[in-house]
Amino acid sequence: MLHIDFETRSFAELAGPSSVGLHNYVAHPTTDVLMLAWALDDAEVRLWEPRDGVMPYELANAISNRKIPIAAWNSSFERYVLKYKLFIDLPIERFQDPQASARYLSLPADLETCGLVLDLPRELKKDKRGSELLDIFSYPTEKKNRGADSTYYFRDCDSDPQDWEALAEYCKQDVRAEREIV
Repeated sequence: MLHIDFETRSFAELAGPSSVGLHNYVAHPTTDVLMLAWALDDAEVRLWEPRDGVMPYELANAISNRKIPIAAWNSSFERYVLKYKLFIDLPIERFQDPQASARYLSLPADLETCGLVLDLPRELKKDKRGSELLDIFSYPTEKKNRGADSTYYFRDCDSDPQDWEALAEYCKQDVRAEREIV
């Protein structure tokens, strides 16, 4: 089984009162893939950042192998990112969604809360710092210009290298937590 989790950024909003919805968010021209954490079965969780170049062969091979199921929490997000940002259209039948399985068992739909209810050990729970890190990298930062309109930009690995490394670890930790719940 291939376990995956994407982190993205965009001027479009995915959640909250200004949400454009999943399809519009992923299809939005400003939406970019920041990173993808992934693991095959129980192997070590690895990270691919598109800024570093082509997808690793082992990951690309697993994605293209129709016999390998793919697990992702709220899998529609990963399926849409694969389709609209990486141009990889996969059949829905390949996906197992532990969030849907959790809801079927009357467990919480939120990965962090589900891990708490299942009493997962700390090293397998969702990283609580995630929303803070996503605020740094996934949403635009406003720069106020004296006497002119504000401009907006995204922070990245160059502007905030330590927080970027923390985001990478957060992304990988999501895969660990999802995999344990599967």
